[in-house]
Amino acid sequence: MNAIELLNDMRRVQESISVKRVRRKNESRDDYIKRKAKYRCSYCHKVYNKKDLHTSLEPFHVVKKSENLRFVLNHYRIDEKTLLKLNPGLKLSSVKTGTLVMVPDSYKIFPNTHGVCYCEKCKIKRYSLELDHVSFTRLLVKKRRKIRDQITNSLRKKILQRDNYKCAYCEIEFDGKKNNSKLTVDHMKPIARGGNNEEKNLCTSCEFHNNEKDSLTYEEYVPKIKERKLLRENGVTF
Repeated sequence: MNAIELLNDMRRVQESISVKRVRRKNESRDDYIKRKAKYRCSYCHKVYNKKDLHTSLEPFHVVKKSENLRFVLNHYRIDEKTLLKLNPGLKLSSVKTGTLVMVPDSYKIFPNTHGVCYCEKCKIKRYSLELDHVSFTRLLVKKRRKIRDQITNSLRKKILQRDNYKCAYCEIEFDGKKNNSKLTVDHMKPIARGGNNEEKNLCTSCEFHNNEKDSLTYEEYVPKIKERKLLRENGVTF
């Protein structure tokens, strides 16, 4: 694929971004939720065939960048006492961007904001534990954080030294010509996808690429930044 074809593909993607939240004509609720999730399980983050996924509408809210605790309370017309009752153990002072909270099920919920997509395996696990979406997600996050926290300072330093204090993804996208202000250690196969803390699964990454990569594997992410590099070399700005 040459640069022009890549550019045309990029434009088609950008055009689709504005309508990806729009439910297509005659599209079922389930199909819409699956498409919006890009056919990825909300829990294990793996991509599946459409027929192998399940969906549901759940009363939850993920705090966005422009929101705060007061916004959540006003939006769902509840007070702090009600929010704490719905979310036992939640610290109000810890509510920030990315925080997942349970909201009243009496609130009208919609597929574009409250739709959840999950695979058969995760469905069985969640329902066997009799947990709602928020509680199950918190359980998974807690387990994954426990694994991530097992990376010691000495191991982190060893990985940084091994990679000469250079972001593995900047080396690909910018040919090593970009300075890395903040370096992190990235799981090439994310913990959410079954990755571990073995040295061969760890690499140095700048904060930007680590956050952007999210739950993608190294093999899934590298082609994306290579495409972006080729477009940039052909005059496309981002």
